[in-house]
Amino acid sequence: MSSIQLSVNVNKVATLRNSRGGAVPSVIDAVNVCVAAGAPGITVHPRADRRHITPEDVRAIASVLRDSAPGVEFNIEGDPRPDLLDLVDEIRPTQCTLVPVVPGEVTSQAGWRQGAESERIPAVIGRLHAHGARVSLFVDARPERSQARRDGRLTRPSIGSAASCVV
Repeated sequence: MSSIQLSVNVNKVATLRNSRGGAVPSVIDAVNVCVAAGAPGITVHPRADRRHITPEDVRAIASVLRDSAPGVEFNIEGDPRPDLLDLVDEIRPTQCTLVPVVPGEVTSQAGWRQGAESERIPAVIGRLHAHGARVSLFVDARPERSQARRDGRLTRPSIGSAASCVV
């Protein structure tokens, strides 16, 4: 297994662009700056409400990385809803990080916990592996709050810091 490296999340660039309307600032320009600065990875989280990164952004970023920076990893993160899984199947990123999403939340607040939603994770992991994606699972930073099961098919965790930041 390779060591974990930095992956720059460009969602906030898209959030600013979308709040202003139009195409500025450009997510592609941000990706190009990150790559030129030596970032080994780019991360996006296309939410169902399209408030920041959109499926069109994901396709454009994938094209840029494939054509101009094939050594840079691409990580698509999100909840395993059908349209996101279809997008991941189409793009075939280096990694897919599965993140539980609560409707209306501003940002992800907690990792996967035991329950009906997490019971389908093994099947989703199998689907992602079939397309060659490394799979990461978003878990809580506090071990006592995380109910994520150890699964030999998971390559690495993505550790949520929200609970650790509360004073």
